[in-house]
Amino acid sequence: MTQVDTVTYVSLAPGTVVNGNHARIARVGTTASLETAVIDGGFDPVSVVARAGDSIDVVITNASGIVIDHRGMLVSARRPPVVVRTQPPPGKRDHALNAAIVVVFDEPVSDASVASGSIRLLRGQNAVPGTARFLDTSLDPNRVTVEFRPDAPLAERVAYKLVVTTQVHDLSGDPLATPDTVDFTTSSSLVGPPASVRTSIDTNLVVPEGTSRQLTATVWDSAGHQLTDTPVTWSTIPDPSPVATVSATGLVHAVSPGVVIVMARAGQAAVGHDIVVPFPPPASVTITPANDTIGVGGYVVFTPTVRDSLGGDMSGTIRSICWFSSDSLVAHFGGSQDSVCFANPDYLVGYGIGVYGIDAGTVTITATVTVRPNIVLRVDTTVTGTTTLFVGGQPGVASITLTPESLTTVPSASYLLHAVVRARDGRALLDRPIEWASDAPSVATVDSTVVYAPTGELVGGAVTARGPGVATITATSGGVTATAQLKIVIPTFSSVSADYDYTCAVATGGAVFCWSGAASPKLGLGIPVVFYRPAPAQVTGGLTFSAVSASFSQACAVTADARGKCWGMWRDINGTTAFWSPQDIAPSPDGVLSLAQISRGDLPSGAGHTCGLTTAKAVYCWADILSDQPVAVSGGLGFESVSAGGGHNCAIATGGGAYCWGSNNFGQLGDGTGQSRSSPTPVAGGLALTMVTAGSLHTCAVSTIGGAYCWGRNDHGQLGDSTTTDRLSPVAVGGGLSFATLSAGANHTCGLTDTGAAYCWGWNGNGQLGDGTTTSTTSPVPVAGGLTFTSVSAGYSHTCGITTTGVLYCWGFNATGALGDGTTVDRATPVKVLGQP
Repeated sequence: MTQVDTVTYVSLAPGTVVNGNHARIARVGTTASLETAVIDGGFDPVSVVARAGDSIDVVITNASGIVIDHRGMLVSARRPPVVVRTQPPPGKRDHALNAAIVVVFDEPVSDASVASGSIRLLRGQNAVPGTARFLDTSLDPNRVTVEFRPDAPLAERVAYKLVVTTQVHDLSGDPLATPDTVDFTTSSSLVGPPASVRTSIDTNLVVPEGTSRQLTATVWDSAGHQLTDTPVTWSTIPDPSPVATVSATGLVHAVSPGVVIVMARAGQAAVGHDIVVPFPPPASVTITPANDTIGVGGYVVFTPTVRDSLGGDMSGTIRSICWFSSDSLVAHFGGSQDSVCFANPDYLVGYGIGVYGIDAGTVTITATVTVRPNIVLRVDTTVTGTTTLFVGGQPGVASITLTPESLTTVPSASYLLHAVVRARDGRALLDRPIEWASDAPSVATVDSTVVYAPTGELVGGAVTARGPGVATITATSGGVTATAQLKIVIPTFSSVSADYDYTCAVATGGAVFCWSGAASPKLGLGIPVVFYRPAPAQVTGGLTFSAVSASFSQACAVTADARGKCWGMWRDINGTTAFWSPQDIAPSPDGVLSLAQISRGDLPSGAGHTCGLTTAKAVYCWADILSDQPVAVSGGLGFESVSAGGGHNCAIATGGGAYCWGSNNFGQLGDGTGQSRSSPTPVAGGLALTMVTAGSLHTCAVSTIGGAYCWGRNDHGQLGDSTTTDRLSPVAVGGGLSFATLSAGANHTCGLTDTGAAYCWGWNGNGQLGDGTTTSTTSPVPVAGGLTFTSVSAGYSHTCGITTTGVLYCWGFNATGALGDGTTVDRATPVKVLGQP
């Protein structure tokens, strides 16, 4: 393969690809290709437009069209010429006496080098007189074929040698790469008249409009001798043709799409091939009108125009078309169809397709058109175009979302049923009225007042619980309806846990209820719920629990089958993650824990943690980190109960005795030191203790004889020893009372005596001592109201207790609704939580 200017000549020597029939030649990176016949396993030079450094791809198929050879060639800037083939070929034994002697080079060679005697014929050592000349241009317009013509006929049955020397040069002056010699022997016969014509193509040829292809031809007699003295006449049928022209040297030029036959004739021999000039390929579909606007209920007709790669209109060749709407709820083709297909070109081109505006919005209209450019190429081609249709007017309502979709709460509770009305494109429709209704007004009613949230979305439906039962709340707007279910119950509570700004309690039957005025994940309701009248609402999931423990960041509970569940806020690498419904605690290295008790502990200013007592009396603890696992407390002790504090933990060991571990900066471990401990350390004093409770920075316990003891931080008198002095070891709570249980909060402590009377001491800035005042005290004071309690829980600034009749009361800080009485007013005496009998 050799380059001349911007033309490269590609050839293959005979025998290169045995059984080859057809070759396709293309410059890599272009779609255009040249076709040529493969004869005797090779082909004569074919010119390709290419430059140095380009790659040429040659694909050869057999007579069945199967690819049998695929090779790449690199175009070099300069390369010496070589001989591709000769006629006669080497070793021929029956060369006709007057048959042509032909040399085919792989590129054009110079006239001067051919005329210099560089191609000779020898008989023995003697040169045979003769002349080297190029073939007639009708046979070889590229000047790559040279004939040696003897001055007299050759002798019969004599050996000759054809010699091609390096005196032959190409057009750049480069000599032949190597000399070439061909030995052959003559016969006694002479060549016959032309019997066949072979062209450089073996099948129909596709020539794009406006381009040209060079054809070449060889003439042969019936014995297979190449004839060089019979010029070829090139013509078209019809002649002239509007499709293509052919020159006297075989150059075909495509004029317009269609089919024409190009003939090559030598004497009585001729061959013809179809030259196909195809339509340019379809390139685009233009839809008119473009980017149109109609109103809801409006109508528009769209018409397609198909154009080819040269910009010509091909719409007359449309065979079928399919139309598509990206949203049939905004615009469709009638009958709510989002697509429609036709195979009627006259209808399509003449009238287009009608589109109906259904709802406000934007829709993309797509036309996928199949064209067949008449009979030239019987191949269907598909091309696609789009346009945008704007449908103006009032958008319709597509959906209403209500949250929460379901809720279980108590009578007198009032909460916000959040409603978002949206259009089909997802936009919130801020100005749409909503009709609210309850199917059971005796159970729940709903206020139809519409409120806007800071986000601009509709918020509406103030639901108020009236009495036990189930009610379905319905919201309707623009013909679209959504429902939410509300269940009202009157629970009886068995245990309670008060903490920073909310409270949770276990009801008889095992449901956990939590309450606060804030829409917090610590309530475990599955989604944010805003209460107008804070009241108990059931934790989502339908789980049955035996105990619950609330803290600043999370609440945790033990299920009836001894599994731990938590909800609220977790720490991770991105800060914090909220879980609005109960989550399984991570398995420990020892497997999934079977828990008898769970206890939460943390401070508002720090990270929290959880401890659990297993049914095997082992204690495991873990931090509020998503990746953290429960780990067993060291020491090998068995425990009966555990209590988690702000940064420390305490537990009652099997057989008696209290142990504490963790932070000890205020003496909250009670070991007589201020040194923090990473493993359980006995509480000093040798007291026989039956229960222990860890507060934020202090700890309290009850002895076997009912004595109350406390230690640790005492800045508000929370130790109850009539002082505000911190204690490193247990000190007796004053007052001479006999306690059954204690609960240590953030800065105050409460306890129940053997008779169920409640006493509290410490900080009372919000009435959390329940004595009717907001005066702090360093010794126990009775909770007002004369109630008898079975359990009590001291939180951060409020306290709750359950009476012997199962009624839940709370008192203290209530700005967050943690008391559950339907208000946000602090209470200095116990108030009944909403929903109580």
